Amino acid sequence: ACVKLAARAGHDFLVLDQTRPDIDVPVVRVIVPGLRHFYRRFGPGRLYDVPIALGLRKRPVREADLNPLFPRT
Repeated sequence: ACVKLAARAGHDFLVLDQTRPDIDVPVVRVIVPGLRHFYRRFGPGRLYDVPIALGLRKRPVREADLNPLFPRT
């Protein structure tokens, strides 16, 4: 399902089989150029552009409105 969604969005996959022949555990590394890493969550892109592209929001959310620690009065 993830591969189909990413492919539909026009992303390519780079897959490297890192399985060692002496250990019977399959290991692969997958890189999708154009995707962002999980950290730096408030950086440009992920939280601001994607909801608009998916039709979930009409305009970007403000960073101040993301996970507020205390209720505003």
